Formats: sequence, C-alpha cells, structure tokens
Amino acid sequence: MAKETFDRSKPHVNIGAHYVDIHDTAGSLTIAGSGSTTEGNPPESVLLTFAAPASSSLESAAVAYPFFDNEFEFDPTAKGLVESLDFQLDVLPSVIDGPGQIHVTLALYQDEFFVARGAGESISPGSSWVPIDGSGLLASDFTPVGGGPGRPDFSQPFQFGYALSADYAIDGLDAEVYVDNMTVEVTFVPEPSSLVLALVLGVSLLWYRLRPRTTHECVG
Repeated sequence: MAKETFDRSKPHVNIGAHYVDIHDTAGSLTIAGSGSTTEGNPPESVLLTFAAPASSSLESAAVAYPFFDNEFEFDPTAKGLVESLDFQLDVLPSVIDGPGQIHVTLALYQDEFFVARGAGESISPGSSWVPIDGSGLLASDFTPVGGGPGRPDFSQPFQFGYALSADYAIDGLDAEVYVDNMTVEVTFVPEPSSLVLALVLGVSLLWYRLRPRTTHECVG
C-alpha cells in the first residue's frame, strides 16, 4: 500500500506565538511558543508555555499549533486520497505545576483546527523525552479543537500540526513543554487499478490451487 512520510524533525520552523483556537471557558489561559537551541532530542526544539490562574470551576483548554510550512502541507488532489495517518513526536514536559495533565496529539488545519482526540498521550512532569504516537487515524478520529461535530475532509488539502489540551481548576496550571521530531506518515487509498490487479491475482491463485490435476503413472 502506497505511503508518504513528512518529516520535519529538523530544522524547526519558527512558530512564534502562532497558536490558535484556545478553548478556555474562563478566558484566563495564556500560552506562547518559541524556539529553543539548548533543549532537544537532539537540540533544537520548540518550547510551549502555559499559564492559567486558579478557577472556581473546572476549565478546559485546547490549543493547536500550525507549522506555517508548505513542506508540512498535504494536497490529496495532487497526490491521492488519504486512507489514514500515522504520527510521532517527542515531548519533554519539564514543568507541569498543578494537579492536571496535558494531553499531546496530532492536529490538522483545514479552515479550522481538528485534533485526534483518541490518540496521543497524557504527560506528567519529568526530565526525560517521551515519545508520543498514533497510527491508523481516520477522518472520523478528528474533532474540532474547540469541540463540536465537524471533521476534516481527507479529499481536500490540509496541514499537519500538533495539539495540547488540559483540564484545570482551583490550583490552576503552569507548564513548559518541549516538542521535537515531528513526523507524519500518510497511507493512500489504493488506486482502482491496483484493486483490480489484486483481485485478478487472487482469482488466478485460487484457480491454480483448485484446478483439476492429472496423475501420470510411470511403468518401469
């Protein structure tokens, strides 16, 4: 089955403060992104910082980052229809101050941001890089970053990114998370000609196995 890999491990693009789609009911979350030359797996990497004050109610925040890099864009109209997506990236959760966890997953931008809710992993503070991955993701596995019933259209162009989400309440949330080595693999829908060829080969093999056989006896 045909595949294509998009690897933006190095160099990193400058994401600056280009975060989008903050979904925060209290409106109190601040977040920023910058490049880091001292941390990485190996260096360099991207540093994402969160700051949310205490709240009297449970708050939910989700942030998706674009790469703004045409080398991390995919156009199905030029390359073929997408069947599924695999992704992996490394994260270093150097600071997570608060009882909540931060969830990291794949994001897609297509007029709005969508996140793979059932993929990725929740991270806790630590001093080691953590691999995050997901495989076989379909369009139905993605939902809008701010919630809702929409989903991306895999037959139209989109851009890869990553999303971070968290829940927090009375203790607030402060976090510093480094991100590195982002890779996405696209699996294409098989061409009709490939399906026909596979069917023909399958039928031929079945006929070969089931064909009548003639036994010849040799007399010495």
